[in-house]
Amino acid sequence: MSSRSISLSDGGPFWGKVSTGTLWGKIAVGALAGACAGAAQAAPVTISGISSSEPNLFTGATLNAAGNQVVIEFADFSASAPKPMGPISQPFASAFDTISFRLTASEGWFFTTLDYIEGLQGTATNGGFAFGTGSFTYNGTSVTLGTFPVFSNGGSGVSVGSLFTSPTIQLGPQFTTLDITITNSLFAGALGANATATIAKTSALLNIQTQFIPVPAAAWLFASAMVGLVTIGRRGSFS
Repeated sequence: MSSRSISLSDGGPFWGKVSTGTLWGKIAVGALAGACAGAAQAAPVTISGISSSEPNLFTGATLNAAGNQVVIEFADFSASAPKPMGPISQPFASAFDTISFRLTASEGWFFTTLDYIEGLQGTATNGGFAFGTGSFTYNGTSVTLGTFPVFSNGGSGVSVGSLFTSPTIQLGPQFTTLDITITNSLFAGALGANATATIAKTSALLNIQTQFIPVPAAAWLFASAMVGLVTIGRRGSFS
């Protein structure tokens, strides 16, 4: 978004008509400067209320320096089969977690777009199989990411990577906060002789864009009226 600045010097073609030392001049300058101030500011976003149902899987969420991407942090978020269970092995394994947090735009700003990208990597051999599913929710609206399957036929091994990418969601001035919930389920199975399967998360990113809330037309009309009164007043003082 482009920024604009206003010079308050007396030599300008417009401001030369306004005395900033008078009460009316100060009101007019304040009205116009306040209306334009937001366009020259940054649009910081804050994260709060981070919680995870399995803190050893989803471990947190951090905002990048530009303030337009949330990196979802995780540890060993994976499922591998067969799964050791003491002296025997379990042919199935799974991992499930949900992370929630709130994004808040700076005062005077709102969220315009939102999308989510997630990476998964799976391997399977000797008839092993695995799959992952996921979804995310913003302010109560759920978006399904689909299912990522990995299958191995016979002894040939497969290794597949994939990205879940949500559609870009259009938001608006009413979205000054976003309550985000991201859910993932991973499942691996190894039923055949020497079968193996593993699936793991490799990345998770939430992209966001913000915009300054437009100044209502009434504010500009008020500011223009104030400037008109000041100009008339100055002319009258020299007549």
